[in-house]
Amino acid sequence: MATAVNETNLAIQCMRLGAEDYVCKPFNLDEVALNVEKTLEKKSLEKKIKEFQEQLNQKSGNNRHSRLGLYFSVQSKHWSSRWRLRISILPGIRGG
Repeated sequence: MATAVNETNLAIQCMRLGAEDYVCKPFNLDEVALNVEKTLEKKSLEKKIKEFQEQLNQKSGNNRHSRLGLYFSVQSKHWSSRWRLRISILPGIRGG
């Protein structure tokens, strides 16, 4: 936020609304360049953090899915063999 008004309350309000920094006129171009550089670096780091969190969530989700898949695979085999056994003992029906 760049302004000619040097009020603390206005600066606080701007920061609460999403401004990364508050610079009063007349401003030093080196200061503005440094603020822009810091803001870009901050946004880049925030993006990387978000990407890492998404990757972590995908990996943990994949682990959950693979564990659930293994569980259901074992359960399916268990129930399948139990049903075959039950069907085979019924008169006139072959288990298979």
